[in-house]
Amino acid sequence: MGLRHHPKIGDVLMCAFPDCLRAPEMIKTRPVVVVTKELRGRASLCTVVPLSTTRPDPVFDFHVRIDEQRLPQSLGHQETWAKCDMLYMFCLDRFDRIRCGRDRSTGRRIYETGRISVDDLAKIRHAIGFALSLR
Repeated sequence: MGLRHHPKIGDVLMCAFPDCLRAPEMIKTRPVVVVTKELRGRASLCTVVPLSTTRPDPVFDFHVRIDEQRLPQSLGHQETWAKCDMLYMFCLDRFDRIRCGRDRSTGRRIYETGRISVDDLAKIRHAIGFALSLR
């Protein structure tokens, strides 16, 4: 189920990447970080940077290690990297909050919210500049 509102900058969500993409593009559902606010006239679009637990080899200026303590616990506290060279803009239908289980008494899904730190967001924005040859 897609989001009904535009998320905030720095929010961590799950994104269902399209099946038509192929390696080295992102090809599965994975966590992402929102990097832009709602655009006037484009409220149903959201720009994100994907997250990965695979350390880039080699690490470039467009890779940012994220503080795992700021991520939702259900993602596991492991080394996490923002792949700022893989900037995507998708419709809100592709995004969902991060599921962390079900309530035993009601059976309803339980969601976690994550938001990266202001410092990590600044690093991501800087790295996006490198990826887009703006720096």
